[in-house]
Amino acid sequence: MGKIDLDDLDGTGKLMNIVFTRGITQRWSDDGVASVAVQPGPVGSSFGRDSWFVGLIYRSPLIALAERGPDPEINGRYFSRFNANGRDNTQARDQSIIDGLWEPSAALVGLT
Repeated sequence: MGKIDLDDLDGTGKLMNIVFTRGITQRWSDDGVASVAVQPGPVGSSFGRDSWFVGLIYRSPLIALAERGPDPEINGRYFSRFNANGRDNTQARDQSIIDGLWEPSAALVGLT
């Protein structure tokens, strides 16, 4: 879901995170940097906050990814729960969108 408008990058959302993850993978994987995007539903909410068990179930994918380290096999992937090939928007694989988001973002933080 969602659509990136490269003329208005003030938007927020999962799609931009996925696209930016792909940009990191393309630019920095040779330097040993690995990046994955994770479905934010349980991360961005307080769901399970009052239950240790429910909270553990929803944090498990993040823990598993952290323990895995910079694994080239999962670099640049979008995780939806335990699925390393979560469904994503076609814009997330569009190189012009990846570059179009990366370039102004890099300029904003002084990387260019």
